[in-house]
This record gives sequence, C-alpha cells and structure tokens, in this order.
Amino acid sequence: MKKFKFSLNSLLEYRKRLEEGCQRELLEHMDALKRAKEALEACRLQFMTCESIFLKKQSEGIEGREIPLYSYYLKRTGATIQRLEKTADHARLEVDQKRAVLLEHTRKRMMMEKLRERALTEHRKAEVKEENKKLDEISVLKYGRDS
Repeated sequence: MKKFKFSLNSLLEYRKRLEEGCQRELLEHMDALKRAKEALEACRLQFMTCESIFLKKQSEGIEGREIPLYSYYLKRTGATIQRLEKTADHARLEVDQKRAVLLEHTRKRMMMEKLRERALTEHRKAEVKEENKKLDEISVLKYGRDS
C-alpha cells in the first residue's frame, strides 16, 4: 500500500510554528502585565501607608516643615501610580491583541489539521477499496482454479 503523504504538510508545520511563537509572545506579554499590576499595587500600598502616617501625624500635630515633604511625596507617588496605571492598561491591550492573533493562528492551524484528517480518511478509504479489490481478484482466481 502507498504511504499517506499530506501535500500541505509543510504549510501545516509552518502554521504550528507560528502558533507556538504567538503562544510564547502571549506568555511574555502576560508576564509583563503581571509585573505591571504588581508594581502598581506596591505603589498604591506605599501611597496609602504614607497617607495614613501623614493623617495620623496631622491629628497628633505635625511640624510645619514636614507638611511640604509629605505633600510632595504623596504628589509624586500619585503621579507614579497614574503612570503605572497607563503602563498596565497598555500591557492589557497588548495581551488582548496577542490573544486575538493567537486565536487566529489557532483557527488556521485547526483548519489545516481538518484538511489533513479528511485527506487521511480519503486515503484510508482508498486503501480499503484497493485491498477489497485485490481480495476479490484473489477469490476469483482461486474459484477459477477450483472449477
């Protein structure tokens, strides 16, 4: 019997490699998003801690020279939070884009695999048909000798 060979196998392999590359990129971007979220949470925690200390000192009585220091620090930390929020939003958009690209590559690969499966099914049907034809031929020859 003739061995099965899918004519579009190189395209299927190419699409698999593309999909794997997209998976790696998605994981990298998801890792970047995770780091951005962690940095944002750390900065928010730092802001809230400093703010609570500042409020506590205000209620207890704070020296006048400390007020501008706390205000400046809180202002700068707030600006850092805004910058980190933008970074996290950008990272989230990139993850969504990479996920959409991966989905498209996965669809294309699956389409090629379906074509391969159909071709394999057709090949198997042809093999069975050829085998049955040979068996019929053998039966006819054997019946012809016995008669």
